[in-house]
Amino acid sequence: MLRPQLIQDRVSVLQPFTTFSNTVKQAPLSGDLATVYKCFFPVVIEDVCAPNFADFSGEPLFQYGVNELRQSYKAAPDKRYLLPVYAFNDGKESQGGLLGIAYDDGETGTQSFVYSFLTPDLNKLFGYGFTDTTVHEIGHHLSLSHPHDGYDSEEDTSYGPSGDFYFVNTGDQSASIMSYNDLSRTFGQFNLDSQYRYLTAAYLNNANAILELTRRAQKASAVQASVQGADALFAQAQTKYDALDYLGAAQLAHQGYRQVLGAAQGAGISVQGYRWYDNLNGLAAQQTGKARTSKTFRTQPGLVIFPEETAAQRRLRLER
Repeated sequence: MLRPQLIQDRVSVLQPFTTFSNTVKQAPLSGDLATVYKCFFPVVIEDVCAPNFADFSGEPLFQYGVNELRQSYKAAPDKRYLLPVYAFNDGKESQGGLLGIAYDDGETGTQSFVYSFLTPDLNKLFGYGFTDTTVHEIGHHLSLSHPHDGYDSEEDTSYGPSGDFYFVNTGDQSASIMSYNDLSRTFGQFNLDSQYRYLTAAYLNNANAILELTRRAQKASAVQASVQGADALFAQAQTKYDALDYLGAAQLAHQGYRQVLGAAQGAGISVQGYRWYDNLNGLAAQQTGKARTSKTFRTQPGLVIFPEETAAQRRLRLER
């Protein structure tokens, strides 16, 4: 039902310069955990646990996870990134068929938790387990979208299978575990190309952010030689990128990033990763500046977080 090593093997291709490991902790679905889980699937208005929050159903489970994650980081080795996955094996039919969701922090759109869900019907009638769902949701956590929705940066438009863009449903015919055709168990070539393009840009952007810290600390001269070497690596990465060798581009960009990071740290610059779990101001409805979310796949200007699936998509998935 849950095969942690298989999950790790499948998702590791999305971060080829990272060493993965996994730890499994089992706990009964009872007590406080059962309470916040029930809040996630309110049936009637009396079940709404956080009415004063924008995320009135997910807020209690989210805060439960944040508290656990903060404690986990206290015990984790320095510079370790934790990707928290909650897999709920519900013995009752207490929800309508949601398999999983990759949750963000509710404020900036930064990915936070992966939730996978099973009920007796999902498992016995429809044949679902935790492994494929968890791989799919971790794909979201590590940057991937569905092949039937996305963002057009040239038009600054978020789109999904709705209205004039209904045709993008055909994206689900691609060989990818990110699609809804339930035919693929791994990430397809389009996924890998997209991910490696993303990594190439991310390494370049983060190298520039580190250099800005260095400039502010008036240590630019101390890293000049290393930066020149890194710049040459990024130029080679661009050549690879232009030749559609996206993995090669990401490899060179990673080398350039590590060279800049090492030089900055050697010059005494403190470079800290973004700790979203320590930068939460609450998800109250009256707050502004959050990432925009949508309950539909209607085309909208700007960056929008679309739902994991609509009721219509769920029906189609369960009817297959």
